[in-house]
Amino acid sequence: MAAVLTLAANGSAAAAAPLIIDDFSSAVNTILVANTNVGVFVPGTSVTVTDSGLADVLGGTRELTVRVEHSPGFIIGLDNVVVGVVPLASFLDYNSTAGADGQAVLRYDRGGLGLNVGLTPAAGIRLVTIDADFAAVPCQIIVTLVDTAGHSASLSRTVALAGITPELNFPFTGFPGVDVRRISSIAVEIDPNRNGAADLRLDRLETYGSRPVAAPLVSPPMLAVLALVLLLCGLRRLAWA
Repeated sequence: MAAVLTLAANGSAAAAAPLIIDDFSSAVNTILVANTNVGVFVPGTSVTVTDSGLADVLGGTRELTVRVEHSPGFIIGLDNVVVGVVPLASFLDYNSTAGADGQAVLRYDRGGLGLNVGLTPAAGIRLVTIDADFAAVPCQIIVTLVDTAGHSASLSRTVALAGITPELNFPFTGFPGVDVRRISSIAVEIDPNRNGAADLRLDRLETYGSRPVAAPLVSPPMLAVLALVLLLCGLRRLAWA
């Protein structure tokens, strides 16, 4: 009986299910359609579009910024960077022509109101890619977290090889000074190889892992009942002695 009480009191470590930040299964303004508002066709410029009311996105809002750098090989009328979500296949697609060097930034902050969300007990944020072609790599991915007190930190990872589907982990220990229990904003910057002609697809953004959390196997009232049973058993043994 004592062993039962000990097990009930101590419990075990509870595993945290991944929190989906974005699985790219819905889009309106950020949808991928060639030659639309998610494309940039003039070097040195950028465009920002926002979707709101998305049930599959943390905070309900996805902001997408696409920009193109000045580069000597860019030909206006021929070159461009187009980025957007393909809902039917649930991925984000980045596509650039041969003369275009660009970047894309995804931001999740509830339309500027702040997420005000706790990401614990997860261990970090994971970005799952689908593929990247040879022109896209090396591709740098930078995640920036901002907490409700305004503290921010960034952590970068690199997709180094083409034709693979790496899972890029961004552990919370790599964001010093940021309180992951009170996150206001999450931003993901995608910066493929500057040579152009890059194709890259992202599958989802989510949390991963868990920190040990005590998980009681029974409620406090049940513990009291078990203690009473143990006491009665002890008294009965004394009566028989």
